[in-house]
Amino acid sequence: MTEAKIAALDAEDLAILSAQVQDAVLTVADIAWQKSAGRVVIAMNRFVRGKRGLFGTPDERRRAVLQIDKVSAFRSIGIAKRQAEDVLAIMALRFVPSELPAGSIEIVLAGGGMLKAEAECIEVRLTDLGPRWQASSRPAHGV
Repeated sequence: MTEAKIAALDAEDLAILSAQVQDAVLTVADIAWQKSAGRVVIAMNRFVRGKRGLFGTPDERRRAVLQIDKVSAFRSIGIAKRQAEDVLAIMALRFVPSELPAGSIEIVLAGGGMLKAEAECIEVRLTDLGPRWQASSRPAHGV
C-alpha cells in the first residue's frame, strides 16, 4: 500500500479527510500549536481498515501527521493539557463556517473532548510518514 498524502481545501474535502483520520490515536504531547507560523501539527497513529475475505489485508496503524494552516487561534476543550501522555482518539473533523471562507476546524475526540482551530480558510493536510504495523484490534463504536 502507498502512503496517504491528502489535502483538504473545502468542506467536502475535509469530510473525506475526516474519514481517513477516524479512530486515529494520539497523545496530548503529539499536538503542536505553532502560533507564529499560524499552524497546528498533530502526529498520530491512524487506523486503516484492511480488506476482508480470502485475499484480504490486515487492519493497520500508520504513523501520520495532520497539519492545519492559516490558523489564527487554537484551543482545546475537555483535555488536560498537563497530562502529556493521555491518549486521545479522533472521531471526526468538521468545519463550522463563520464569515466564509473563514471558520472553525473542529477535531472531535472520543469522550467529549475537542480541538478547535479558528482558520481564515480550510487548508488541511494529512501525510503518512511511513511506519506501519498490524493493528491489534479494530475500533468498535456503540450505536
